[in-house]
Amino acid sequence: MDAARTCDVKALRHAVEAGACVTYRNRNGETAATLLALRNCAEGVAFLAQCDASLLTMENHHGWNPIMWLIANHNLDAVLELANDHPHILTHKNSIGVDVFYLLTFFYRDEVSMAKLVKALRKHNLPLPDNYQSRLRAACIVPSRVERLALRP
Repeated sequence: MDAARTCDVKALRHAVEAGACVTYRNRNGETAATLLALRNCAEGVAFLAQCDASLLTMENHHGWNPIMWLIANHNLDAVLELANDHPHILTHKNSIGVDVFYLLTFFYRDEVSMAKLVKALRKHNLPLPDNYQSRLRAACIVPSRVERLALRP
């Protein structure tokens, strides 16, 4: 946990190789993946994902998972990279119904980021969220622009 708390990926690798549990929770309910994501350490989160740590383990205090923290830290590219091996992270909802799409409309509010998500969802044959276009409009994002950008190579 100390390696995760300080974003020391090298020390984290050594700890895991020595047998550290990648699913351990501290007294606040945080996993190592959560601590790394809170500090925007995408490399550490990706490493733990390779070690079968869940990217969707909810933290007790906020109910957010590591993917949500990466988005809150404006690291969409890391999330999309993780989605190549774990596409389900793009559609997972937490206990109160918050998903990646919702967080993007809240934290990013731009057509380019939304187009990246739409493109990733389609790449992995995942459905677009319910009320997709109305949710974009509510965030002052023009759905037709997102669609045009998502079609670009």
